Amino acid sequence: MDIVLVCLMSALAGFVDAVVGGGGLILVPALFATYPALHPATLLGTNKSASVWGTLFAAWQYNRRVQLAWRALLVASLMAFGGSWGGAYVLTLLSPHYLRLALPALLLALLAYTLWNKQL
Repeated sequence: MDIVLVCLMSALAGFVDAVVGGGGLILVPALFATYPALHPATLLGTNKSASVWGTLFAAWQYNRRVQLAWRALLVASLMAFGGSWGGAYVLTLLSPHYLRLALPALLLALLAYTLWNKQL
């Protein structure tokens, strides 16, 4: 049953992420609820791994329909790679206990910011 829930939430997260972004707001809580004993870095890494494949497929679909700004995409990809590497490294240094306490508040804050910011 756990894998079915994660698969359904992954599909929903991929759809939301491709349309408006923020699929992690769906999948991360589902992973934490489904696998409470795993280290938070493992769960967040799992979310990112799924996100990479979804984002690549969405970019491929967008590229079939519209012209992408490849120069900007290259720069953004390089910056995202550096930021992702640094964030993942720092995450492995933090206490799993405090991450589990802080993550729900952080996700709620991001959700609220996304919903109330009309310019996004």
